[in-house]
Amino acid sequence: MRASKRSRNSPIDTARNTRGSSEQNITKVEQTTWAGPLPPPAVLERFDQIVDNGAERIFSQWGQETAHRRAYEASSLRWSMMLEGIGRITAFIFAMAALGVASWAASIGQTWVATVIGGGTIAAVVTALAYRGGPDRPPPRGHQSK
Repeated sequence: MRASKRSRNSPIDTARNTRGSSEQNITKVEQTTWAGPLPPPAVLERFDQIVDNGAERIFSQWGQETAHRRAYEASSLRWSMMLEGIGRITAFIFAMAALGVASWAASIGQTWVATVIGGGTIAAVVTALAYRGGPDRPPPRGHQSK
């Protein structure tokens, strides 16, 4: 069958020799993989053969990277907790100030202003407490997601 007429998905017979000799081409492919932070012991031994103290260098770099990652994550966690605390304090101060303004507006006879400011503040606080669980928490009943 001509090459142009052969199906693209059909295997090609590479063992057949058109000259009639008994030569065959054999290709051996070997692939090694590993999962995890460090290679298996046999590979580490080969690194030692190629580079002086190759395995020791790999362990040293891995230890330094692990220490760096842990320090970075700890720092990130500290900053995240600090910013969350600042946000809560700021929100509390804002809510108290808004309720203070609402009380003052009510005392001077501006009931509509007091109702809007006080009611809006209370609604915002209740909404914030209802959604406090984060993205993994299901929304309250009756809430429609986008």
